Amino acid sequence: MFDGADIEELTAEPLAAAAVTDGLPFGFSLRADGVYRQVESDDGARWLWLCSLLRVLALPRDGAGLNWGRLIEVTDPDGRAHRWAMPMALLAGDGTEVRATLLGMGLRIATDKYSRAAFSELIATWTPTARARTADRLGWTDETCTAFALGDGRVIGATGVVYQCEHTGGAASAMTALGDLAQWRETVAALCVGNPMMIFSVSTAFAGPLLEPLSIEGGGFHWRGRSSSGKSTLLRTTASVYGAPEFKQSWRATANGLEGVAAICNGSILLLDELAEISAREAGATAYMLANGCGKARANSSGGARASKRWRVMILSSGEISLADKIAEVGERAKAGQAVRLMDIPADDRPFG
Repeated sequence: MFDGADIEELTAEPLAAAAVTDGLPFGFSLRADGVYRQVESDDGARWLWLCSLLRVLALPRDGAGLNWGRLIEVTDPDGRAHRWAMPMALLAGDGTEVRATLLGMGLRIATDKYSRAAFSELIATWTPTARARTADRLGWTDETCTAFALGDGRVIGATGVVYQCEHTGGAASAMTALGDLAQWRETVAALCVGNPMMIFSVSTAFAGPLLEPLSIEGGGFHWRGRSSSGKSTLLRTTASVYGAPEFKQSWRATANGLEGVAAICNGSILLLDELAEISAREAGATAYMLANGCGKARANSSGGARASKRWRVMILSSGEISLADKIAEVGERAKAGQAVRLMDIPADDRPFG
């Protein structure tokens, strides 16, 4: 891959390395400043700039040989490489979604309508020899537990596995690396020593990846206490195990919304702040759903059954009231199963609470 200095030193000549141009379709040329397309004119063939540096690295597909895509690598204006496993289904229309996503990654594309059509042709017909297996969920990609997909596109474990989706945001976009393990130990873990609440919370984050290999259902804990007792700080510190503070989410969502968040956090931890903000009518059923790891059954556009979202995740929650208190707001009583799946832990009257 080229860094910024490489790009400045190279002229706009074709890059002939086979690994770089493998499968590049006829009529296109990959050069130091991007991809060019060939057009015919009265004066003969000419090469016109189409987009900045872009490569199609592999053809991803699932284990059944379906849901094909393109593993695309884009170099942004700062010389950084970004990868996206794009589902080919996005090219069924005019390619607007594809261009919008790649533009957000830093790609620059010629703006005339002929270039837009040529760009879709480039993506659709670029067929490298390399293949990859797609995963449709983050965390452990399947029951074999050989590959663990992170929200920023990295995959730990088996090679040749990529996470392929149309749109993934929220908690997934916050799952990014900053620094290394030694720095985290020094700046976060070392400060937890002697604080039982903090050690417990951070340890819960490390339990998430163990659920799938051990075939254990999810579940979790709820820190209950008055305002300014350190509950949100517990969640923010725990979020550092997987990424930025934005990895922490809020109970202020519908059950359907939290279903999507739980699926993104599969194999890690679901951090939910302020239990009081969820609807009292949905609180009990949502706690069951999150711990049991299975979303609602839904129909697809043709009326057939669509596969339900599934996940195994640890839950760490906070709020000024308990789950039982929230359910009681609508005159109902919490069930024993709900109390077990989201255990209530008082955060008040503690040395660090």
